[in-house]
Amino acid sequence: MRIGTVSLDQDWENKESNKHNCENYIKKATSQEVSLIIFPEMTLTGFSMNTKLIAEEINNSETILFFKNLAIRYSIAIVFGVVIKDEIMSSNRLVLISNRGEIQVNYSKIHPFSFSGKDKFFIKGNILGQCIFDKIRVGFTICYDLRFPELYQGLSAINDIIITIANWPQKRIEHWKTLLKARAIENQSIMVGVNRTGTDGNEIHYEKSSCIFNQNGKLLQPILCDDLLEIYDLEIDAVKLTRTTFPVKNDRRNEFYKTFYDA
Repeated sequence: MRIGTVSLDQDWENKESNKHNCENYIKKATSQEVSLIIFPEMTLTGFSMNTKLIAEEINNSETILFFKNLAIRYSIAIVFGVVIKDEIMSSNRLVLISNRGEIQVNYSKIHPFSFSGKDKFFIKGNILGQCIFDKIRVGFTICYDLRFPELYQGLSAINDIIITIANWPQKRIEHWKTLLKARAIENQSIMVGVNRTGTDGNEIHYEKSSCIFNQNGKLLQPILCDDLLEIYDLEIDAVKLTRTTFPVKNDRRNEFYKTFYDA
C-alpha cells in the first residue's frame, strides 16, 4: 500500500491558498503512484475556532466538493479535515474520499480539547472512524484523540492501520511522537501521524513531525521526500504476521478493565 503524507504549512483561514497547495501535492503524489494521500487536521483553514467563518454545511461543503473533484481528476483517495456545522455547535471532521469521489469515512472527533475551551465550539463524536480501503482495514482519529488509549484498542481490534491527522503544537511535540509509537506497540498496528508545519493565526508554532511507526514501534523511513510530501510503502502482511506470532491481544481482560470505571 503506497501512501503520501503532507505536513502542510497551512495558510490561516485561507481556503483558496490552501486549495492551491493541496492540489500541487496531489499532483506530485499521483506521479509516484500513491493510492492514498493524507493532509493535516482542518486542512484548508488551520485549527481555528472561528466556526462562523470556516464551518460548512455537510450537504453543500466547499471543502468536500473540492477534494471530491481532485480525487476523481487524479484518481487518488484523499484524507482531509474539515469543520462541519451541526445543530448547535460544529464538528471537527476527518473525511476520506475514494478515488471515485465517494465518501468512505466521515468521522467526527471524539475528544475535543477542553483544556483550551474547544469543547465550547465542537461537539463530541460518538462513532468510530473506520473502513475497508483497498481490502485493508483502516481506522481514523484526530489529534487529541491520541491521548486516549481505549479508543485505539477499539479500533485495532479489527483494523491494521490507524491514521491520525493533527494540528499538534511544537511545544508538545515529544508527546506526539511518543504517543504514536506507544499506540503502535500496544495495538500492534501501523500508526500514521500527519501533522502540520508553520505558525497559525494564534502564533502557535508547529514543526515538521509527520511520521509512521510500524506494528513493532519502528520508525519507518519514506521512500521519497519532496518538500513537505513524504511517500511510504506499507507492509500490511507484516502486521498480520506480528499479531499471529506474538498474540498480545489474546491476554486482554476487557470485562475486568470495565470494573475500573464502574468503581
